[in-house]
Amino acid sequence: MKAILCLFVLALAPCGRADQEADRKAIHDFLAGLNEPRDAAAARPVAAFFTSGAPESEIERLTRLVAALDDARQPWMELDSPHIGCRGIRFVTAEIALADCSVAAGFGSVLRGARLLFVMKKEPFGWRIASFRELR
Repeated sequence: MKAILCLFVLALAPCGRADQEADRKAIHDFLAGLNEPRDAAAARPVAAFFTSGAPESEIERLTRLVAALDDARQPWMELDSPHIGCRGIRFVTAEIALADCSVAAGFGSVLRGARLLFVMKKEPFGWRIASFRELR
């Protein structure tokens, strides 16, 4: 009986990883939405990326950062446009994840190297930012 139970658990283990991989991709794609130019038709307000109970001060800080990234984009630049990129995502529980991100920018940018930590919460309609910290 123990052998059958162990085999059952081992058979279900890849299912959990598959869900994590789908969630990891969903978080990555969700945070990539912060890189949309603010004047684009598909751009959402930064507040829409947060959970309903998120502190207003964090929403304002991320709004300022996204605006600074948007202002730093120049169509004639030969370097990459500054953007937020995820370096890694770690799941604390099935509904809570930590997204370690950074600002990738061209040479000479004042935003270069800023590290960002997002606490992500899975809600019925998708992943949202519960908390945000800028680490320097």
